[in-house]
Amino acid sequence: MADVRPRSDRIAQGAAIGGTVRDDGTVWMLAGSIAGGVGAYLFQVVGTRALGDDGYAPIAALWTIQYLMWSIVLHAVETYVDRAYVTDRGRSPNRPTTGASPWIWVVAASIAVAVAAWPFRERLFAGEAASVVAAGAIVAAYGGFAIVRGRLAGEGRYRAYGVISATESTLRLLVATFVAATIGTATALAWTLPVGAAAAAAAGAFLANGGQRAIPEPAPRAAARSDGAAGRFLAVTTMANAAVQLLLAGGPLVLVALGASAAEISVFFVTETAARVPVVVALSGGLSRILPAFILAIETSGRAEVTRLAWRVAAVTVAVAAAGGLLGAIVGPAVIRVFFGDGFAPPWWLAAVIGAGVLVATGGMVLNHLAIAAGAERRLPVAWWIGIAAATVTVVLARGSATARVTAGFAVGLSVAFTCLVVAMTRKLDDRHDLRDVAGRSD
Repeated sequence: MADVRPRSDRIAQGAAIGGTVRDDGTVWMLAGSIAGGVGAYLFQVVGTRALGDDGYAPIAALWTIQYLMWSIVLHAVETYVDRAYVTDRGRSPNRPTTGASPWIWVVAASIAVAVAAWPFRERLFAGEAASVVAAGAIVAAYGGFAIVRGRLAGEGRYRAYGVISATESTLRLLVATFVAATIGTATALAWTLPVGAAAAAAAGAFLANGGQRAIPEPAPRAAARSDGAAGRFLAVTTMANAAVQLLLAGGPLVLVALGASAAEISVFFVTETAARVPVVVALSGGLSRILPAFILAIETSGRAEVTRLAWRVAAVTVAVAAAGGLLGAIVGPAVIRVFFGDGFAPPWWLAAVIGAGVLVATGGMVLNHLAIAAGAERRLPVAWWIGIAAATVTVVLARGSATARVTAGFAVGLSVAFTCLVVAMTRKLDDRHDLRDVAGRSD
């Protein structure tokens, strides 16, 4: 059904959307994300120097849990809250629109992590029960952080978003530096991990309750609502995120299963970690910034905009990935050699494939958020898990070294997943499940 609003109204809302996209608060958002990344790196420096290789192992385990829970589960929570606030209509700007569902999800995840970690506390945390509790506290603190950031992004308050992103990492670093210099134990340092997130969440809640939304209100019947409950949204997006992270970070584990040497595993891990910068930026605020823009663009131009945006994202991703692969082949080994040493320098083809593949994955994550903006998140898990299946088949059938087989699986899996996403987002949207037309039915 076509948009029945007067053309002048649609143009006016489109102008408002453009103004929001160009708002200088986005610079603050990006700066906060960069500050957060730098603070995270410096935390690693402080921790490893204070505890040494062996003593830092429990912190490394907690850090890994934190990263996986954030990228798979908690970012889905932030996205849900982000979309809920963008599509909120006719309510007080300070009234919560998401209910208790995100908090229930966060609490359940924190309990699940603590329960799952308990039997492995000897291997993970040198038997320290306090670190098991800290693992659950980390998930709870970052869950609150995700909910607050989602609200700020959904209200278009990108400056505040950037401020609390920088606050989280900076405060954690300051407290960790003090603890490392005074107490100097792994257990004490473990409890610095949730401090920054908890404090930033509290500061963000204060900022959120004291301001007005900056994003223009959607038209009365233009909200991009999912047809399912919050639990269904979080379940399907978590499934999709899990597949993304398995494709991006599962290579070293597959190398272990294939009997690769320690050197092969280290080179692959370092190359993949160094190339994941675009993904880190996306998860640190980039995706939360583009979601409101997608929603408002669809509300202004109708469902045809979903197809147009999908093709544009696909074209840009292919072009950028090709350039990234070429750049990786030319300078990737030299850059890694400078920062990590000669022993970690990858062959040119490994740097090229991983460089291009990470950019394809980032483009796929952008398409994920286009699907979420269109209320079509149910299409995501199938696309990504088809990619996992393709990667698995490739590794099994490929010949050559373990690194060559895993690299081939990485490339094929991400390419197949991205292609499936493009197909899914260029198919006609279904009124029964996906975005209602801009002049369509209310929920």
